[in-house]
Amino acid sequence: MITTTTRCLLTLVTAFALTPFAEAQNDQPMKYRVTAYRNGDTTVVSQSNIARVMAPANLYVPNAFTPNGDGINDLFWAKGDGIIEYSIQIFNRWGELVFESSDINKQWDGTYKGQIAETGAYAYSITAYGEKTNRISKS
Repeated sequence: MITTTTRCLLTLVTAFALTPFAEAQNDQPMKYRVTAYRNGDTTVVSQSNIARVMAPANLYVPNAFTPNGDGINDLFWAKGDGIIEYSIQIFNRWGELVFESSDINKQWDGTYKGQIAETGAYAYSITAYGEKTNRISKS
């Protein structure tokens, strides 16, 4: 029997193998404990330590944005799951830093020094870390 301390969908992949394992079916962290009972009985034969399972971190970055005030794709920002540390830098075509943040929820509105930035190509560099993941880089 597998019990969890958080609501989640858990799939027991195999109960009859020498090394059965379970997979979390959502991106939320969860804790679980495995308990073995004697066949046909409620006597506990073995019980595991509580294990914490974390889904891998993911980072999603749009490939374009149009800060023209029409309410569609007016802001540029990354979205992530399981991110615990984050930094973004955005550069114009001359290599000038036009936006920087360490807050994944902070969005760039397409301005630079209080003015609407020129239309054109911009480069970005994002570095993020998840609780279970090493470095995630996007550019």
